[in-house]
Amino acid sequence: RIRARLAEGLDVDEILLTHTHNHEGPDVHVGIWGPEIAIDGTYPRYEIYIEHKIADAIEQAVENSYPARFRFGSIRPNENFKTPAGNNENLQGMMSRNSCRTPWFFDDELRVMQIVADTGAPPAKKLPTIATLTNWGAHMESMDSGNNFISGDFAHGERTLLEQELGGVAIHTPSAMGASEIIGDSCTRRWNRSTF
Repeated sequence: RIRARLAEGLDVDEILLTHTHNHEGPDVHVGIWGPEIAIDGTYPRYEIYIEHKIADAIEQAVENSYPARFRFGSIRPNENFKTPAGNNENLQGMMSRNSCRTPWFFDDELRVMQIVADTGAPPAKKLPTIATLTNWGAHMESMDSGNNFISGDFAHGERTLLEQELGGVAIHTPSAMGASEIIGDSCTRRWNRSTF
């Protein structure tokens, strides 16, 4: 359906889609949150809008494409990093296992791919950022049921900061979340999301 919306003759080999598994967004595919159990809770008109925006983004990307280099990095919760403000931080305590849901493995690594313009300069030189993609396995429910608004949750703050600091476009993709939560363990009800 998205390909059908692209301009004729646009040179696109592959279209890769991802999602954020957002607990504060419209339900576009599952439909279990309808007004009654027998009424579908999806929004077909919103799905059409999303398809249109994806096609627009693909066309803009093709029009503005140029050679690029890729950089990759990763960090685990016990590893320190320096924030843009110069503070030493780590991800310890930012994600937790839900004790009553399988599977019983836990992917706690935060992965990053940065795409920078290939200007022909040496790799050590700072190159203009085209895009930064993050991949982390925490559910987007940082305010739990305290958030009654449509929201990008923590991914919005993450993307905003990356775009301010690095330039380009920032994209968040979820890794294997399984039963990981942003803070605390909802099975024991022992957490305080206001500290996130």
